[in-house]
Amino acid sequence: MAKSMRSKRKKRLRVIRRDIVATELTVLKKEAAKLAAQEAGLAASKLIVMSPKLMEIKVQNLYNLFERR
Repeated sequence: MAKSMRSKRKKRLRVIRRDIVATELTVLKKEAAKLAAQEAGLAASKLIVMSPKLMEIKVQNLYNLFERR
């Protein structure tokens, strides 16, 4: 009877260890993917962002072009 209890305890511990290792691997993979995405984002070319004032000037110029026609 004692041997059966020890076997069950060993099996339970094995399952718990396996779960812990699997969880750690998943967390490490997620962190690695997150860091890779951040590095790719920082390495990408920068986008040009128009200020509202510049956008207003361009819209006004387009409006003037269509008015003249």
